[in-house]
Parts: sequence; structure tokens; C-alpha cells
Amino acid sequence: MAFTIPNYAPIGSLLKGDKKPRKQARAVKDDSHRKFVSGLPCIVSGVEGKTQVAHVRFASAEYGKPITGTSTKADDCFVLPLSVEMHDEQHRAGDELAWWRSKGVSDPLRLCLRLYSVSGDEIAARKLIGTVERR
Repeated sequence: MAFTIPNYAPIGSLLKGDKKPRKQARAVKDDSHRKFVSGLPCIVSGVEGKTQVAHVRFASAEYGKPITGTSTKADDCFVLPLSVEMHDEQHRAGDELAWWRSKGVSDPLRLCLRLYSVSGDEIAARKLIGTVERR
């Protein structure tokens, strides 16, 4: 009696399997949170004004965050305010987590989520930003 064994190959493996194209998950957008973050001081330098919304790109299983790159953005809950100069530096960093840590942000994803939880409350957000040890 012949039977077939289903192929449960992990995503990204080279094993032959389902030929159907996989749908790529779309990033969650939150325009109001991005606008709120852009009005806060730079989390690294403390500079006010001309702040940009910087998406944290590295992956973390702990926070359920997949890796994102140049063609995909992270969910808008994973953003921090950076000055133009710091944002450019973040994009040039080879090891993004090491870059954040060198700037005094030991757990940028946790900080993103804490900032997202107080979105709209400028006093609470500024207190969070004030906890960063600037170097």
C-alpha cells in the first residue's frame, strides 16, 4: 500500500514543498503615533525640532518582531524619535543593536513599546525619553 508523507518544510528551507507564493505580512501603520513621536526630542541627543521617526529594524523573538530591511518597514509601534543626524547614523550602522547600546539605549524595542503605550501623552513620553543615559 503506497502513501505519501506530507512535506512540512520550514519556511525558508531549501526543501521542496508547497509551490504557492506566500503572502507577505504588511506592517501595521499608525499615523497618529508617528506624528506624535516626530514632535518629541531626539532620544539620543535631546535636540528639539527637526526630529524624525526612526523605525527600529533588527528582529527579536522576545518581542515578536521580524527583521525588516530597506524594502519593508517595521510596525509603527517600533519607532523612536531621532534627529536627522542620528537617524542617518542609525541607517549606516552595521550592527543596529550595538549602535543603540552605544548611544545609551540598552533595549530599544522595550523603549519603543513603552513609548507606544503612552502615545498621545507628551509628559509621560518626555519622562521616558529622559531615562535614556546620553553618551
